[in-house]
Amino acid sequence: LIEGLARVFPKERIYGCEGYSPLSTDTNFADQGHNAQRAVSVLAMAGDVTPVPVSETTKIEGKWLACGRSLGKKLKEQYEPGKGVMLTFGDQHVGANNRDLVNGLREVLGDKLPLVGAAAGTSGAKEIVAGKIVTATHVVILLKGDFHVRSMMRGAGDKKEFLLRTTEAFGAVFDAKQNALLTLVFDCGGRRGVLFDQKRLAEEYGVMKTFAGDSPLFGLYGGGEVGCAKLGATPTGVGYHVSVAALLPGAAP
Repeated sequence: LIEGLARVFPKERIYGCEGYSPLSTDTNFADQGHNAQRAVSVLAMAGDVTPVPVSETTKIEGKWLACGRSLGKKLKEQYEPGKGVMLTFGDQHVGANNRDLVNGLREVLGDKLPLVGAAAGTSGAKEIVAGKIVTATHVVILLKGDFHVRSMMRGAGDKKEFLLRTTEAFGAVFDAKQNALLTLVFDCGGRRGVLFDQKRLAEEYGVMKTFAGDSPLFGLYGGGEVGCAKLGATPTGVGYHVSVAALLPGAAP
């Protein structure tokens, strides 16, 4: 897979992770189910977007909290509060791991991080860092460019309300009625299983596309989510949520 991508893109720019399945196109869904087994989703960005990727092992002394601090220190010179977005993924499966990693980032970079992402599927899943397959690693990619971010995360609660929570998150993010340049979405693998059993998984994807419209949708079903409980809130790491971030043109109004 990596060697194939490296025929098109510089190998050192290839980053990614395993997930339960990608969340990028309606061709993933068939008969109200999900048929994206062994599927791969690739996001390529060009133009005036500058990516700043950093990574750190979660085996560092102090584990996930220390990993978050280390990542924050690596980004501190490049990060400007309120500008850009941080895409985060890797080995921080839901629980204290997820929360501690975000807390470590916040200790260094502050509480108003534009942070969105997910754990890479189950514990022990593989990550890709600069074209190399690794494990027990966490990645943060700071994306800088001429855009602003609206981000929100909703979830947990009664299983009958899963679609309502997705509607709430996307409805809040797209309330500005602007066409997004890109929509990042990270959904819980546990929610995926419940919606699959209810034969409503494709319906949830339909809710996402109703709000995102023609905006490219990119993300995955993972093992823990990162985001903000409301617009402009302090980010945290949780589980059983759906986290969405819309990259909108120009500076924030």
